[in-house]
Amino acid sequence: MAATHSDGGSQRPDVTPCSGSLPKSTSFLVSRHLWLYVNRKMIFDSKASPTPGNLRHQPSLTPSFLDLDWNPGNNDEELLLAKDKDNIVIISKGNRNNLVRNSKAMAMRNIHYSSIAIVVLIVSTAFMVPTRVSAIGVCYGRVGNNLPPPPEVVALFKSNQIDRMRIYEPYPDVLAALAGSNISLIVGTLNQDVQRLALDVSAAQNWVKTNILPHIGNVNFRYINIGNEIIPSDMAQFILPAMCNVQSALLANNINTIKVTTSVAMTVLGASYPPSAGDFTVAAKVIISPIVHFLAANEAPLLVNIYPYFAYKDNSKDISLDYALFKATGVIVQDGNFGYQNLFDAMLDSVNAAMEKVGGASVGVVVSESGWPSGGDFGAEVNNAGTYNQNLINHVAKGTPKKPEVAIETYLFAMFNENQKGPAELEKFFGLFFPDKTPVYPLKFT
Repeated sequence: MAATHSDGGSQRPDVTPCSGSLPKSTSFLVSRHLWLYVNRKMIFDSKASPTPGNLRHQPSLTPSFLDLDWNPGNNDEELLLAKDKDNIVIISKGNRNNLVRNSKAMAMRNIHYSSIAIVVLIVSTAFMVPTRVSAIGVCYGRVGNNLPPPPEVVALFKSNQIDRMRIYEPYPDVLAALAGSNISLIVGTLNQDVQRLALDVSAAQNWVKTNILPHIGNVNFRYINIGNEIIPSDMAQFILPAMCNVQSALLANNINTIKVTTSVAMTVLGASYPPSAGDFTVAAKVIISPIVHFLAANEAPLLVNIYPYFAYKDNSKDISLDYALFKATGVIVQDGNFGYQNLFDAMLDSVNAAMEKVGGASVGVVVSESGWPSGGDFGAEVNNAGTYNQNLINHVAKGTPKKPEVAIETYLFAMFNENQKGPAELEKFFGLFFPDKTPVYPLKFT
């Protein structure tokens, strides 16, 4: 859903951004700002003055440069780190001078490195095991002035056997309440912090130092979510560098079990029907493609917020309520060999199809928000909300027609009705519980 669901609405020289466990050399670009790393050492910063070492550069690199490759030379190795239509950046070992690939090439001379290992931003052959979990989680939003304190919320999660939680920023009181609970956690960054985390590595280091390190061993962090539903937008270009910097900060502290990712809305799709035609918009694809390869290289999923309710509300003439509520008794949409009996599966498989088109077939998709309002607009009724959420809980272990063997990690939105959400009135009615902790409708989570 739109960002209304969000509660908030200098590179490190010794840790390579966008790295897995064995990175040595890489490069990445934010707008027209280029960084190059060799052996986890920053050797080039296009905004630095003076340019470090004996590097020469031209300021004509554009945001389109995403084509990275490895080219061995005859007598010594060359590390081709980045290129666009007119520019090539080369790291050379030995005494070669002015290595040129075309008339506008940039040359870097006599840059020595001790290893030829490279982990690049685009990794087309990266392997990832799809997520196979059946547990349902719940999003814990706090946009209300009458909500119970975090210790009571954690107790409510546990009493209902809800063992996964998503929060939209690292609230200190929530993290303290989660200590020792073993509840698996998605913790988000505020959207307004993403640019700072991207452009200032010390900000990412401080974010990890403040919000993660004090709780390691006590809080069961699962994912760090960099930004909620900001693709596509002017801020979207900062998501991947922010992910890189936060991951680098984790790795610098020997933390490799917390996956770094981002969450998107279904609006990133330009086509979703039939599901096999799923494809990202042109604007979204430019941002998402390198993110997907980062996720594949680091065995992390993409988080997607999926709301059949809004598809039904906006097109109730063509979408039946039964199809949206998992109540259809037969196939409603036949797409090649796949038959769809519910809208949720069709929406999710359209994302899976879009991921395949950008080289992300191996990347898992976590449904980081899904729900149905119990009031405030067309079709938003207590009975519908209870039916949707219970049927969703019962369904996710089965997978989708496209991925029937992969259980769907899913987070219901949201734990409570939040009286300060908006601007739409229905935003106040997504809760599974009232603020007094009584259920809006009965649900069985296991």
